[in-house]
Amino acid sequence: MSARIAFSLALLGSALLSSAAMSCSSKSNSTTTSSATCTPGADGSYVNGLYDSLSDYCMVDIENGQVRPLSERVVPYSLATPLFSDYAVKYRTVWTPPGQSAPYSATGQLDLPKGTIITKSFGFPIDPAAPDGAIRWVETRIMARGETGWLASSYLWNDAQTEATNQPGGKVIPLDITGTDGVKQHATYLVPSTTQCPKCHGQEPVKLLPIGTRADQLTGSMDYGHGPESQLTHWQTEGILTGVAADGTGPTPLPTWNDPNTGDVASRARAYLDANCAYCHSEHGEARTTGLFLAFTETDPLRLGICKAPVAAGRASTTNSFDVVPGKPDESILIHRVEATEASIAMPEIGRSTIHHEAATLLRQWVSGLPGTCPAGK
Repeated sequence: MSARIAFSLALLGSALLSSAAMSCSSKSNSTTTSSATCTPGADGSYVNGLYDSLSDYCMVDIENGQVRPLSERVVPYSLATPLFSDYAVKYRTVWTPPGQSAPYSATGQLDLPKGTIITKSFGFPIDPAAPDGAIRWVETRIMARGETGWLASSYLWNDAQTEATNQPGGKVIPLDITGTDGVKQHATYLVPSTTQCPKCHGQEPVKLLPIGTRADQLTGSMDYGHGPESQLTHWQTEGILTGVAADGTGPTPLPTWNDPNTGDVASRARAYLDANCAYCHSEHGEARTTGLFLAFTETDPLRLGICKAPVAAGRASTTNSFDVVPGKPDESILIHRVEATEASIAMPEIGRSTIHHEAATLLRQWVSGLPGTCPAGK
């Protein structure tokens, strides 16, 4: 379900150029890398402070409108159900230093070793009628495991798409978007600042952790040049993981939210909530005090919000009494917040400025199919 993206290239290009001209506070590395000679990680000093330029990492560049890895050991990957970000196209890669790997784990985030670099690039199709064509890339986010924990920042691509520069202060970029349902929306796309990264990646008491590097998100296949191959198997082949099963199987895959072949309405709706909400709504996330826990593995109806009164929703609850009311999406606070764009009401709090209509439809179907009734509310 690719969205059609329409926006002014001149406006976006100007925004990116002005952003790249802003001063940066990260660690400087003056070495200019090239796709022919560079080594992922460069001199390794990023473990103490991120580089100013994306090219210094020798992870990815852009060729013919597509992001590409700069080394065979820079491994692309995809997630079963990714986070929604205003219909942005995303391209992910991971690299670990030679000889450094993570033990396979069927649950939780993979414990990737010191020196690991993860990239996630965000862009929008240049031609709205060709969503699989050339992309105007806006930013590439870096997460690197340093000496004392994970470091993260966003790098803004210049108008020529030849370099991306660290933007610790973030940026808001206006876009106009038409979703697959034909609804036009105006987006204020957020390039997050470094101070905003813990909003999603903070897991008390750890300041930052990756979100998507879980085995159940990585159970799918990808073509690495020789036909479809298990991602987990390929990660082991490249030395990123150890202990993967010989046949490449992992845990039960997280359903793909928009693919009915991967699960029923309930399981796909729950997968969407897991990917888009559970990093906060978990025992160690920022929303841990709400009592609403949205991990795919959660089994307690009350903790899932069913007939649960909000802790402190304020205006966000409108006149509704419960987070989720079985059979009644219009009376469910969760649906109200997923369909809101006002900053004080919308959930997630950051990362989207538009309504993900297709996902909202799925969540409504899930709530509509829930059995039972709630007690009389306020």
